[in-house]
Amino acid sequence: LNSLKPVVGMLLGIIILKEMPSLSGLFGIAILAAGTWALAATSEGKSTRAKLAWLWSPAARWRFGALFFTSAAAICIKPAVQIAGPWPTFAVWSWCCTLLALLWIGLTYGRSSLGQIFHPSNWSLPLLGLGFFFCGLQGLSIWLFQVMPVSYALALFQLGSVVNVYFGCRFFGETAGWQRLIVSMFMLLGATLIILG
Repeated sequence: LNSLKPVVGMLLGIIILKEMPSLSGLFGIAILAAGTWALAATSEGKSTRAKLAWLWSPAARWRFGALFFTSAAAICIKPAVQIAGPWPTFAVWSWCCTLLALLWIGLTYGRSSLGQIFHPSNWSLPLLGLGFFFCGLQGLSIWLFQVMPVSYALALFQLGSVVNVYFGCRFFGETAGWQRLIVSMFMLLGATLIILG
């Protein structure tokens, strides 16, 4: 479902930022949307009716909500990037998100949970590495907003689909690897059309 993020970003970009997509960009969005459904259809043990029903399940609705809000956040970040530049915007965005997350945790779980977060025993090299790479991902994504429309930048996330399919088969024993690989390549074509558009 994450592959629908460029679709939402494009619609919001048209309405709010007046970023009009090209014909190849629209075609790429259509390919991504079709690829998303095809990728979901490779899951085993579910009938077509069950797959359609899942799209209206609480889990899917929460995911659709997350897609909308993350796409809307990208739309709001772009004007800040154009005014202040990508790295000051990234720094302010990171600190604001961190403070809001800590406030939410403190209000929801109490002060003791905040103490557990900052306790040295809960920090490890894999966790620090995850934070480093996630910061790199977000920072470079924000940097892209100054050189291309938001929906095109969001489409670049789809380039990781082939890697995700490989990791799923290699480390988690997921089946239908070849089917998912073919669909992922199809989605890469859509992302390429969006980027070149």
